[in-house]
Amino acid sequence: KLQGGEVLFVFAKALNGPPMPLAVVRQNVDRFPIEVLLNDSQSMTPELKLSKFESVIVSARISKTGTPQGESGDLEAVAVPVTQQGKLQQVDLLINQVKP
Repeated sequence: KLQGGEVLFVFAKALNGPPMPLAVVRQNVDRFPIEVLLNDSQSMTPELKLSKFESVIVSARISKTGTPQGESGDLEAVAVPVTQQGKLQQVDLLINQVKP
């Protein structure tokens, strides 16, 4: 379903907290599988660092327009909840849904 020019967004949101993403990685879609690392260096604001939240939800979206807001036709993965426990954790996301 990829036609070229799409952008992958991988992001973490607080399970209980603000609705905006805590950390985001933006990457052109040119090959899969792709590995990304989410940490405080990708935090959206200095006050809302990823490391400050015990539980987060990790998601991925392939945007056809290149914008981070989800739009109809974008490809998405099911969000995965993660308890950080102060250590690096691996999350596998399968992008297999189309946003209505």
